[in-house]
Amino acid sequence: MQAREPSGGQQPEPHTGNAGPSYAPETSLVPGAARGALDEEVKALVVGLPDGVGPLQRIGICNPAGAVYREISLHGPLQLLHLWARLNALGFRQQGPQGRGFSKYTLLFTREEP
Repeated sequence: MQAREPSGGQQPEPHTGNAGPSYAPETSLVPGAARGALDEEVKALVVGLPDGVGPLQRIGICNPAGAVYREISLHGPLQLLHLWARLNALGFRQQGPQGRGFSKYTLLFTREEP
């Protein structure tokens, strides 16, 4: 005779506080797009962000011509808030995706070159 698993009525395990795996932010250049003057600072800023937990968000960094030259992949609101504050400190300003319809970017950041 085989042992049976108890049916129903089992209590779930207590919450451990672990929201799931955390992920480091990722960044890459868009092939063929001209870089902005502060690209090295932007790259260093992304590398210094904390690991994040949450849904994937894509952020675009625009060059002075308005074209996205760097893509950043973030996981969760903590990484987004850190990135947003640090980019603002470098003089970048955020904007929503351009035009009507859908965009693969949650936000775009642009900086006017002097």
